[in-house]
Amino acid sequence: MKILTDFLNAQKPCAVAMGLFDGVHLAHRQVIREMVALSEKQGLVPTVLTFSMGRVRPERKQGQQLLLSDRLKFEQFAELGVCQVIEPDFADIRDVGPEAFVRDFLAGRLGARALVCGYDFRFGKGAAGDGELLSRCGRTLGITVQVVPPFYKDGAPVSSTRIRECLLAGEVNEANALLGRPFCIRETVSQGNHLGNKMGYPTINQMFAPGFLVPKFGVYATAVQIGDKRYKGVTNVGVKPTVAEEGQAPLAETFILGFDGILYNREVELQFIHFLRPERRFPNLEELYSEIHRNVRQVEQMEDLLYPLA
Repeated sequence: MKILTDFLNAQKPCAVAMGLFDGVHLAHRQVIREMVALSEKQGLVPTVLTFSMGRVRPERKQGQQLLLSDRLKFEQFAELGVCQVIEPDFADIRDVGPEAFVRDFLAGRLGARALVCGYDFRFGKGAAGDGELLSRCGRTLGITVQVVPPFYKDGAPVSSTRIRECLLAGEVNEANALLGRPFCIRETVSQGNHLGNKMGYPTINQMFAPGFLVPKFGVYATAVQIGDKRYKGVTNVGVKPTVAEEGQAPLAETFILGFDGILYNREVELQFIHFLRPERRFPNLEELYSEIHRNVRQVEQMEDLLYPLA
């Protein structure tokens, strides 16, 4: 899959799914699948148009925390059948009017012959463009336009906002159901204070990337992907109030059941499957050790951790 930062070297003609796709959740997947179906029907290159927000973020997205790294997002695109991703800097196109964007950028530079977006997609200067305007422009330019309606699950539309709310409340099972896969991080393992080794539960530490959503502080049953092997994990998300110094940044600290090896400076994928309990301060290390032991026993009994979410 090609990843481009401008429109110049794109393969043409193409079908384009447009959006930020900040979680690649079930509703996003529906938009991309419909674009891929159109590309197959019309013999077009299946393409995603999204935006880099390194310098400027759309007003509607200000302050929103990330649900997925760019690298994992691109992997999801490829699995859905996308052949190329166009990711210009939002700052470079934010002042282009919506009609000009469709005419000059999508039809002109990108050679788009089919466009697909979600019902709430906005584009162009001042976010003035929507699905209705896109459809009008498409009719004028001879471009197929498909606006995908809301994707409902459990009586409400699937959205990144809803998923964030679930994760911040510790409702990771519901968040995963809306994502269509486990919420996860893939970060480098860093050095810790080695207290887990002394207690008989050696752990790995992973920092959350800047701007990434940190789920509710607490203990989770996780799946740890190391190479092609999958292990059960017990992960504490938070600041380790019993033993850590004040002011420590939140991190994910994981005991990996059945693993014996060194992972420092390696990237490890950590998938959050079940929320076990909130983080709390223990009066002493003995009680902390006892609770960790109990959590490990819980996770040992969970068979669903060994299989990817369907």
